[in-house]
Amino acid sequence: ILHTKQENQTLSMEYAEGDDRLKLSFISEDIKDINNFFEMPLVDIDVDNIQVPKKEGEAEFIIPTKKFCVVMEQLGIFDDVFRMICTDEGVNCIVDGTEGKMDIAMSLDTMIEYSIDEDTTVENNYSTKLINKVCNFNKISPNINLSISNNYPIEIKYCLGTSSSAAETGSADAGAADGDGDEDDKTSYMRFLIAPQIDND
Repeated sequence: ILHTKQENQTLSMEYAEGDDRLKLSFISEDIKDINNFFEMPLVDIDVDNIQVPKKEGEAEFIIPTKKFCVVMEQLGIFDDVFRMICTDEGVNCIVDGTEGKMDIAMSLDTMIEYSIDEDTTVENNYSTKLINKVCNFNKISPNINLSISNNYPIEIKYCLGTSSSAAETGSADAGAADGDGDEDDKTSYMRFLIAPQIDND
């Protein structure tokens, strides 16, 4: 459904308590454009939610979604796992698989915002497959926010806009309130947490 969204369309989701479907609308302000309306059936899933304590990342950056997803797609060609290294100079994504080795350098100029703790290097391995699944939602926001710490799940967040209320659901959640009184209280978002891969070396 999300892949049908066009750049000039806005996303609206509607759910009423007791409904068995989620309504989605892709609406353009241009009356000459076509609007799309969907109803998606809901499924009850009985799973144990894993609570990950909220933590300010040692390295945080915002990058255009398309640019980030192209990088992840290219890394996935070479191996199922890649290494992300954050330093004062920017971010390097390195993959070394049977098809060859690739090192993608994202300098400060390629990112919209970038910050890292002083005298800190953040270095973790992640699944290219899982992060590419997150990239399947690339049409819902032009930019993507990442928060990274050593030996801690990476937080990948799509900001959707301002909202007065929302709800979190598990490790991939859509919401507008964490109860911290920070900027997330006023912003709707979709957030994914992906644990780092264990380095067998």
